[in-house]
Amino acid sequence: MRSHLPYQFIQHFSVDELGVSFASLKLTFKIQIHIHYMFVSYVYNICSYLILSYLNETKLKAMVGGATTIDSKDIQKKVLFSQNGYDHESQQVKWLWSILDDLSQGDLHKFLEFVTGCPSMPVDGLRPPLLLTMDSPADPKTIDQTLPHAHTCFNQLVFPSYTSFRNMKSRFEFALENTGSGFYMS
Repeated sequence: MRSHLPYQFIQHFSVDELGVSFASLKLTFKIQIHIHYMFVSYVYNICSYLILSYLNETKLKAMVGGATTIDSKDIQKKVLFSQNGYDHESQQVKWLWSILDDLSQGDLHKFLEFVTGCPSMPVDGLRPPLLLTMDSPADPKTIDQTLPHAHTCFNQLVFPSYTSFRNMKSRFEFALENTGSGFYMS
């Protein structure tokens, strides 16, 4: 016995509703094709066909959207320190590296989004490099309650000299969990 399910399903909609749905789908399809054409044209204007022939989808995606996997050591390689603040030997910097080493890939993406506004690592690394700056709260008693913050235009991470690893880790975890969405290409 043949099922009349499609016919019965269509009966619940008016002709006007079906017409609007069809027009909407057709318009969406045309817009997607136009966007695809514009993107391909733009890419060909920047790169020659010869260069593009060496790229596969994965490599092109990494060039446009950044690396999909993040190594915390890549973040640590090139780091700058603001004057009168942290240096490579500062305890808080060592704690930060330990925190980053323990993060999952998802949390490393959140960290990058927090610091740079973009959740993926550019293929050629962070530019400008990560800048670590010491925050000095007005009341020294509030150091362990102060949250880290960032200036994404400069890849600058600002945090106080926390008194313990535990306090620092909990403040960073809170900041990463509450990171908003940044500006990036998806």
